[in-house]
Amino acid sequence: KGRVAFYNEYGVIRDVLQNHLTEVMALLTMKLPANVSNSEEVLRNKLQLLSSMLPLGKNQAVARISNSLKFDV
Repeated sequence: KGRVAFYNEYGVIRDVLQNHLTEVMALLTMKLPANVSNSEEVLRNKLQLLSSMLPLGKNQAVARISNSLKFDV
């Protein structure tokens, strides 16, 4: 029960969700490595993909921060 307050106060779930979604996006859209068991090749392909992405302009994304967003764990 004490952990719920921590997660809500610091937005841990929101941060973890963002990190996981970024990881999934990279894995699904990167160039398929010749050897998927080679972690260095997978990392290299993910970094190549992420470095090729252009930053979003102010009018290209909608961001909303809500202090009322709470999660129950």
